Amino acid sequence: MNIPAKNNPCSCDSGKKYKRCCGKERPKDFFLDLLDFGFEKKGSLISFIDSLSNIEKTDFISKIENNRPALYSHIRHLIDETVIFINLFDKVFIMGGIASIFYNQNFNNNNDDGATEIVLEYCQSICMAGSNINEGKLPNTITLQRIHSALLKIKEFTFIYYKFEDNSRYTQIESEVRKKLISETLQIRGKAYSVHIKALFLDMFSLHDDFFIKKFGFKSSDIIDTFEKVEYEFISKVSQPDGMLTQNQCNRFADWLKTNENKIIEQQISPSKFQKEFLKENPIYQLNSIGDYDKLYRIDFNVLKGEQIKVIESISLCFGQNDKFPLPNKPEYSYEPMNDSDIFSKPFVKNGNDYYVYSNHLLERNLFEIAIQLIKEDALYYKNNFDDNNLVVSKNNFIERQTLDLFKKMLPSVNFFPTAQYNYTEQDLNLKCAKNGRTELDIIGIGNNTTYLIEVKAGLVGNDAKRGGIKSIKSDLKNIIGDAICQSYRAHRYILNSDEPIFRSNDTIINIDKNSKVFRICVSFSYVGNIISALTKLKEFQVIENDADFAWVLNIFNLYVFSEFIDSENMFIDYLEKRYDLYKDKRVNDLDEIAVLGLYFYNNMVIDKIHSNAYKVILNPHYTLEFDNYYQRGGIKPKKVK
Repeated sequence: MNIPAKNNPCSCDSGKKYKRCCGKERPKDFFLDLLDFGFEKKGSLISFIDSLSNIEKTDFISKIENNRPALYSHIRHLIDETVIFINLFDKVFIMGGIASIFYNQNFNNNNDDGATEIVLEYCQSICMAGSNINEGKLPNTITLQRIHSALLKIKEFTFIYYKFEDNSRYTQIESEVRKKLISETLQIRGKAYSVHIKALFLDMFSLHDDFFIKKFGFKSSDIIDTFEKVEYEFISKVSQPDGMLTQNQCNRFADWLKTNENKIIEQQISPSKFQKEFLKENPIYQLNSIGDYDKLYRIDFNVLKGEQIKVIESISLCFGQNDKFPLPNKPEYSYEPMNDSDIFSKPFVKNGNDYYVYSNHLLERNLFEIAIQLIKEDALYYKNNFDDNNLVVSKNNFIERQTLDLFKKMLPSVNFFPTAQYNYTEQDLNLKCAKNGRTELDIIGIGNNTTYLIEVKAGLVGNDAKRGGIKSIKSDLKNIIGDAICQSYRAHRYILNSDEPIFRSNDTIINIDKNSKVFRICVSFSYVGNIISALTKLKEFQVIENDADFAWVLNIFNLYVFSEFIDSENMFIDYLEKRYDLYKDKRVNDLDEIAVLGLYFYNNMVIDKIHSNAYKVILNPHYTLEFDNYYQRGGIKPKKVK
């Protein structure tokens, strides 16, 4: 195997001597044009206009599909060369360099739709898959830029490869849904506000604190405290591009002055000298100072509590422990971006006696996976206490209770009841989820001439589905969306077809007014992206049964937002009625629910007539900006425009 070096003709950026050295033609570094459809901005929305005729479109896609083997060969060359190139250097500094590129872009407010964040995760997965064989050999700026560029290309080309795959293997709808899941995996790392992630996490895993303390020596809250402390310490060490101190650094300097006030006065230390004393004890590092990366990203145990140290030790990887990522049993797919990686459940890096953190986003975005994997280390406890629906502390029962609490908060005038049972028999009921006899609904709500039928699903989308496995996608989406819609629809049929529909919740008898408005709602725990709202596609994909009507489907993290912004039952009814109509509009059946809430707040959920010729309409990002500003920057709370 040829090892690429600075002047090696087989290196990542080599040119005309590639064939002589490697014995084959170098794959062309081409980029496929994805703008096969035109788009234009009209008012507050973006319309996609089909700019090609059917013949032109077929020919265009055919050319791309015919190039896919060459594109994949190009991807494999890039992966193989980049992995070799990374292994030439100390990986502590490689990860530090890629992390610094990421943080530089963040500090400079460069909007790259999260690409550098995913590149950083990809780099960490590669680095932790093998030993750090060249410890002490530092990369230079050009090397780091080449590695970052190569990783970014691998990610982009992989996305293109799957976007234009040979559809002869799949039906059109299978291909469309598959690409949506792959796109979420390659491009996005979840959408939820930090305050809601932490609130749900603490409520959920505090139920298992006795286990955490006994097994690991820390509580669930210590996990979040550790992440916040590590992030605070990092921000306190990194220099801003403009040279100004961060708020953390100012706070730390103020605390240091208070502690050393007597010493400064007694010894008559000059301002310049005590500033040097402060920096000696609290060093600040430049993001472009490669030689300092081991210190910048190293975690200082001296500032941590004992429980926080135990957290870091429990969820750290040593070099070589991410051995699933190279896929040893399938070397032809080794090191590809969508391979399983342990960095998401063990995000800290251990090198000898030192520990490092390169992405604070990696910690927060994977809080639930981290805690679940810790519980799985005791297989018996996981099975009997976390995954068993018969126990109060189980995941499913907790998510149902949390959903119930959120609806009570959002609609205090409505009476909600958990685990509502009913008896229903219907001849020729063509629903796979339906069984004649005694059945139950997770939550039922009785309002002012309204009835809410709510189903909750706590299942998770597995890695096979995220990588595009059709059977896994269909099975997982059916478990978290299809079954919930079917079961709420069955309860609705019971109300429609019964003379006196009655539900029972524990010892409470609930009589239903047949003339009340019935709203069906399905809440999921697992994040699957905007595909959760594409109900027409999911019905065509046979995730939703043909005979089941649509329901309002959303993620529990979105429900947190609604519980804070819906100020009356009348507003909620108005939203649901308009939302049900929007599901029928095929131009807009693949939307982020918070963006839909923004559309409702600012345009009364109306798609203007100027978009009537568009085959697809997506909502302008400004519909979520006010919510982002409120949750992330303490801005003014958005209100519905009257």
